[in-house]
Amino acid sequence: MPIPTRRGIGFSLLTVLLYLAAAQTRMGWLYLITAAMIIVLSSSFVIPWIGLRTLSVTRSVGRPGGPYLARIQVSEEDGVDVHLNLQIKRACPLVSITDHCELDAPDKQEKVFFCWLIEGTATSLTYSVVCDKRGYHTLGAVKLGCSGPFGLFHYRRGVPALTKVKVLPWHLSLQQVPHPVSSASSADHVKVVRGGNVEVFATREYRKPDPLRAIHWRSTARRGQLIVKEFAQPEPMELAIVLDSSTEFGSYKDTTLEYSVKVAASLTHVMHMQGKAVRLIASGFPSAPLNYAQALDFLTGLKATSTAEPLPLLLRRVGTARDVIVLSPSTPSVEMLMQPVIGRRLWMRVAFLGFEEDGLPSLAQPLPGVLTMPWSKWQAPAEVISAIITAYATSHEAQEW
Repeated sequence: MPIPTRRGIGFSLLTVLLYLAAAQTRMGWLYLITAAMIIVLSSSFVIPWIGLRTLSVTRSVGRPGGPYLARIQVSEEDGVDVHLNLQIKRACPLVSITDHCELDAPDKQEKVFFCWLIEGTATSLTYSVVCDKRGYHTLGAVKLGCSGPFGLFHYRRGVPALTKVKVLPWHLSLQQVPHPVSSASSADHVKVVRGGNVEVFATREYRKPDPLRAIHWRSTARRGQLIVKEFAQPEPMELAIVLDSSTEFGSYKDTTLEYSVKVAASLTHVMHMQGKAVRLIASGFPSAPLNYAQALDFLTGLKATSTAEPLPLLLRRVGTARDVIVLSPSTPSVEMLMQPVIGRRLWMRVAFLGFEEDGLPSLAQPLPGVLTMPWSKWQAPAEVISAIITAYATSHEAQEW
């Protein structure tokens, strides 16, 4: 329903006063002026109401230069174009169009446009944003407003135009990491086993208790003695990343959880590019190993909640991983960290610093067998993550990456 503006209220009072004056004086010209003012009031009430009710809006999102879609997947700090298509059946005076785009930074989310819509035509509006924060985002209704043609009444209407955008967490690219990279293919990281439904690695002479199904009959016929096949299978999982989401310090993007997700996403990306296995351990994550796409999906939706599994329970799920990186905003006790350290090749803890005003404890004393990587609140994520990955790579200099 249209709402009268201050101008409309004053105009309506003036119309009533003129009508009363005309009724008292019986002057015809006052009746004519009053009738004209009533027509103006009526048109100001009806025109925006009819115009906006016949206006339809659709929204689509796309990468610059790419197709516009109702659903799209991008990453943090990626630029996207938001396209609004408006179609109207009745002419409408100056219309305000407000689109709340939660993809952008909080102080830039309200996008306001003004345009004059002509009957039976389509109007397109496009604006560009930079995806500011990871998550599953839903762009809601577009708000329309009109005060035309005389500004006496203002009509507002929300038009549903749901658009879903998945913003994956930012990660450091492999080219930005100054770590030693093996010249050999990651597929060469194998160990020899007897038998199994895997790729043939080599052949050798038969030895008990080799199974008969492992015999390489062609080589046996050629050499005149039993020859068996040796198989290759990937090495077991190397890295486990523990993310504690039971507590979070900081605000908006500068939080311990957001930093932890960036570290996990970067490590997962680097290990994926090297063909190595990574296991993400966090509250709500499945126990089974995840592929790269699944890991990013879970990291995209990870949130800090008071009901999340605490760090002691997460550490119990580390399993047989030889390398472990713990991302927790709290300062774990010595007993909590030292118990799983035994038998590991590397145990790294990322310690968040500079959050004392938010209640985060300072860095604890160094623990034997635990590599502590400090992360100051004022350091750039790329700088710290690069140092973390480099430290991890340096600890494996004697091995292929």
